[in-house]
Amino acid sequence: MEKQQILPIIRFLNSLYIVDIKNIFNIDNIKNLIDMGHSIKIERKGISGRTHNKRMEYIMSIINPAATGQVMISATRASLKQKSCCYSLLEILPIDSLYVNKQELLLRLIQIFFLKSIKA
Repeated sequence: MEKQQILPIIRFLNSLYIVDIKNIFNIDNIKNLIDMGHSIKIERKGISGRTHNKRMEYIMSIINPAATGQVMISATRASLKQKSCCYSLLEILPIDSLYVNKQELLLRLIQIFFLKSIKA
């Protein structure tokens, strides 16, 4: 398909991104793009309220299948602490992916920070 044919389909399927820039590239051979690593890049630049130049970028790259499994398990563990819903990895708090009691950990970290600030 040509770029002119693809853009209307994208606009129809997801009107949320209708004004966003879309980079579409033609390729000669899909086999040239096969990559066994796992990665994601989400980038958003825009306006929040009246403030311009808000930018968010999330990049994750994993080349080890065992590490991929560890991320999946920790995300599953964290999602079980959330209200029943559908979440993306970005929406799950990193502290919830730890196998610890959140309140105890936070209390311990606050105590450590407090002690360091007294000694300084």
